[in-house]
Amino acid sequence: LSFLRYFGVNMLDAYNLVNEQTYFQDLTKQILTAIIIIGVFFISYRLKFCISLEKIIDQYQIREFIMGGGIFLLFTFLNIEVINWAKVFFPQAQHVSTTILWILFGIAIFVISLNQNISQGKKLGMGLIIIAILKAFFIDLADADALYRIILFIVVGILLFVLAYYYKKRENTE
Repeated sequence: LSFLRYFGVNMLDAYNLVNEQTYFQDLTKQILTAIIIIGVFFISYRLKFCISLEKIIDQYQIREFIMGGGIFLLFTFLNIEVINWAKVFFPQAQHVSTTILWILFGIAIFVISLNQNISQGKKLGMGLIIIAILKAFFIDLADADALYRIILFIVVGILLFVLAYYYKKRENTE
């Protein structure tokens, strides 16, 4: 019920914020609610409720579903907050800011999955990075000013370079 309320009411309210005053008034409430709801997903993933349920949880992959739900909620919350932040402070950079968020989120998922050797997470992270790069080329470049295009290319290039360096370094140590 909390998930449905958060996703149906709080997210819609947060997305419709337009001015700076409303943004800062509701920001604390949105962050606190997000921490509680998303935190429940991540804590549930880490807990094993009892020994008899451990086989059922592993058998039906409920823990992975719970973790996926938490990651999805975190990604959605961050997207809405970045869009609202860009609306208030940099209206021309809304698309560029979400693209950078997607790349950073994809890199975070990829690196965490690489460290914990989770193949599905690596694929998800790389997929999100690829989608973000395609979005940058086909959507963001059409709408962005020249300055934001330059910033986007520099940031994306640096992030991809750091990711490639980290991956190569990790591959050489194994």
